[in-house]
Amino acid sequence: ELSNSGLIHFRYNRKLNTRLRIEAFSQYQYNKILGIESRNLIGIGPRYKINKSDKMVFYIGSLLMQEFEKASDNTKTMSYQRLSSYLSISIKNKAKTLEFTSVVYYQPNINLWKDYRLSNQTTLAFNISSKLQFVNSINYGFDSYAPTNISKQNIILSNGFKLNL
Repeated sequence: ELSNSGLIHFRYNRKLNTRLRIEAFSQYQYNKILGIESRNLIGIGPRYKINKSDKMVFYIGSLLMQEFEKASDNTKTMSYQRLSSYLSISIKNKAKTLEFTSVVYYQPNINLWKDYRLSNQTTLAFNISSKLQFVNSINYGFDSYAPTNISKQNIILSNGFKLNL
C-alpha cells in the first residue's frame, strides 16, 4: 500500500478581542502507513495574533487536547492528554495571487514528556484564476513513540487544485 489514510478535522474559533481568540477542534484520523488504526482528538485553548499586516500574519496557540488512539501494534484504545502548541505564519503578495503558509506543531503527552509529536505543514498556493488555485504542500511529522515497526519520521508531498466557490 502506498497510501491508505483519512482525516476529518473541524475547527471553530471565536474572537475575544483584536488579538485573542478561543478555539476548539475535533478530529478523526486513520493512517495504515503510520500504524494508526484510529485517532480521535478533541481540544480547546487560546490563539493569539502576534502580528498582522496586509502581507503577513503570525499566530501562536496552545490548546489542551484529549486523544484516543488505537495503534496497529496495540489491541486496546489508549487515552492521553496532550498540549497542542503551534506557531503559524501566512504571507501573501501585494496582489494576493500568491500565498505561503506554514504551521509548526509541538504536541507532548502531559504525563510523559518524552512522548511527543512534532510536525510542520507548509503550503505554497498561487492563483490560476479568481476561483482556481494550484496548491503545493509538504508535511513533515515526527512521533517519538511511533508504533512498532513504523518510522518515527514521515514526509508527505502533495500537489492539487483548490476551487473557491
